[in-house]
Amino acid sequence: MDFSESAKGVSAIVQRSQSSPANTIYSRITDIQFDFKRKNKVGVHIEITQSSSIDFEVDYSLLDFNDTFKRCLLEAHLNTLDVQSIDNLFQVKLVDHLLVQTIKKSMQKINNMNSQAIYLKVKEDQENPDKVVKDCIKNATAVSNQILQYINSKHQRINEVMKKFTMEVYERGPLIARSIEELTDNLNRKFILTVNQIIELQRGHTITESHLSEQVKSLINNL
Repeated sequence: MDFSESAKGVSAIVQRSQSSPANTIYSRITDIQFDFKRKNKVGVHIEITQSSSIDFEVDYSLLDFNDTFKRCLLEAHLNTLDVQSIDNLFQVKLVDHLLVQTIKKSMQKINNMNSQAIYLKVKEDQENPDKVVKDCIKNATAVSNQILQYINSKHQRINEVMKKFTMEVYERGPLIARSIEELTDNLNRKFILTVNQIIELQRGHTITESHLSEQVKSLINNL
């Protein structure tokens, strides 16, 4: 699956034959691009036959964003089959975009959990050396809970977006559940690693911070 910020090369989205060739409806679309570079906004570029194109932007943070999207298509005088097909494609691309961004940002937060930073801060504030590790674990637990809350809230947002869609193309619910499971597993591993590193630091040992960037690639590529 291509997770670039645009979807290109969609040609002849719909060709439906009815009772006879005279009733055949052909798509006017030759290419579609979705640009998700701006926060909460998607730029849409649609090329149609006879060297003309349609361009508009939709703010998908608004409650009625999908109605706005469809209205822009209808105002361009596209046939109903093109409108439905483009809307279906938009649904899939938007959900995929939100999911990929959530995974990347969640993994970034997980990677940023730094045992040395936690240890040095606690050691500076805690006068009793016997309580350093205990306080470090307490802080690491608080950070982990914040990250877990972030993961759950972002995936909940995706679920809320999906409720606005018919999602006739395919169901993404199981994929979202898997993403939560994979991210939570990575968070748990990072927490255990962080605690072990804190103990090593207290013993006077040198550690190397570990990052889980390969899991990001693996998870996204397997979506």
